[in-house]
Amino acid sequence: MQIFNYEINEILESCTSILPPAHLAVAVDILAILDKEGYVSSIYNKFPQSRATGTTSTHSILAKISLRDHSIHVARKFQAMVDHRQLLYPLGIIACLAHDIGKIPRICNQLPGEYTMTKHARAGAVAMERLIDGRLTTREALAVILAIRHHHDCNTNASPILDLLRRADCEARDDELIGLFRGEA
Repeated sequence: MQIFNYEINEILESCTSILPPAHLAVAVDILAILDKEGYVSSIYNKFPQSRATGTTSTHSILAKISLRDHSIHVARKFQAMVDHRQLLYPLGIIACLAHDIGKIPRICNQLPGEYTMTKHARAGAVAMERLIDGRLTTREALAVILAIRHHHDCNTNASPILDLLRRADCEARDDELIGLFRGEA
């Protein structure tokens, strides 16, 4: 097993005895990408200063959270919500860790066009399709890829994994914002 920083080792340790081998291998590969390239901001912020007041926006504040840290926070929130014995647990962990992987410039720039809220989700889904290919069942891969692809698409009918990913993402963002206001991050 690779040696990562403390937070990645901690999340990995919590999954090692729970995830089936194929799922664990995918999670390790996602964590390796996050460890190497996940130090970019977890927020794309086109307008760092609010035009109306000149104050710093919530997005600018959250931009201080790295993609790696945010992804780990989301996975931890998911772990707190779902019993590890549930069948969707391994897929949810993978989806949570990878949900914003399309924000990594190397991955996002593989799709043409300007950055949009959904571009990173599409880019992440494409990247995960390649990473998962042949490692999980077709049904499992599709569940993860669709959750990543649609985590910002409110018009998409939710699956249990997508519902939980959205909840975990929102709760992680709330905690990150509170922590930054308190000076904990």
